[in-house]
Amino acid sequence: LGPGKMWRYVKAEDADIPCIQFMNNTNHSPQLMIIAIVGRPDLAKGWNGKVAIDFTCAKMQEAQRASRNRPRGTLELKPDGTLDALKYAAWMSDVGFLRISEATAVLRRKTAGVVLQDDNATPHSRAWSTDDTGLNLGQEARRHNIKHEKQPARSPDLNVLDLYVWRVLEAGVHKREPKSLLELWEAIQAAWEEDLTPAKIECAYRLLDPVMALIQAGNGGNAFKLPHTGLTKQMREDGWDI
Repeated sequence: LGPGKMWRYVKAEDADIPCIQFMNNTNHSPQLMIIAIVGRPDLAKGWNGKVAIDFTCAKMQEAQRASRNRPRGTLELKPDGTLDALKYAAWMSDVGFLRISEATAVLRRKTAGVVLQDDNATPHSRAWSTDDTGLNLGQEARRHNIKHEKQPARSPDLNVLDLYVWRVLEAGVHKREPKSLLELWEAIQAAWEEDLTPAKIECAYRLLDPVMALIQAGNGGNAFKLPHTGLTKQMREDGWDI
C-alpha cells in the first residue's frame, strides 16, 4: 500500500498554461489525496499488478450555479477536508482489504502471505488504534488474512510507488493537461489504466535491489539518486514489452 500522494492543479489565472504539479509547499490550490496499491505483476496468471487507486478528502457534487464553462447541475469534484485516521481506516476497511483479497484470488494465493506495512504518518498509525477511530482495523485485516506490520522508525524509503510508479502517473497527468479537479482525477485514472503498464510496475520492483545497495553504501540514508541499471534492456531480454 502506497502512502498518499498529494496532487494539485494550477488554475489558468495562476499560470500561462493550465498544468498539473506535484507540490510540497503550502500553496492553497485545489488538491486531491491519492491512495494506490500495486503488486508485482504475474502475466502467466493474467494479473497486471494493479490493485486499487482512489481519491480521498474530496467529494462529487452538482454545481449550484451556472458559469461560463459549465451549466448548473454539472458534476464537480470538490475538496473535502484532510486525511485523518478515521478516513484512512474507513477506506482500508471498505476498499483496500477487499481489493487485496480480489488480487490474491486472481493469483490463486492465500492472503496469509500478504503483509501490509504503513509508514509512520499520523493518520496511518492512529488508524490502527480502536480508541482513535472506533474501528477495529486490525481485526478487519485479520478477517482477510492480512498481516499488519509497523514500519520501523527512520527506515529508508523503499516503496515502489515512490521509486517509480508516481513518476509514471505524474508524467501521464502532465501530458493530459487537466484544467479542473474532476479532469485531474480523470487524468490520473487514464494514466493508471493506459500509461502504468505491467512492465513499468515490474521495473519498479526490479529497482528495489539496486536501490537497497545504494542505501547500504550510504550507511542507511535516503540521499541517493536512482541508478542507471540497464533494467529495461534486461527486461526486454526477459520478454517484457518496455
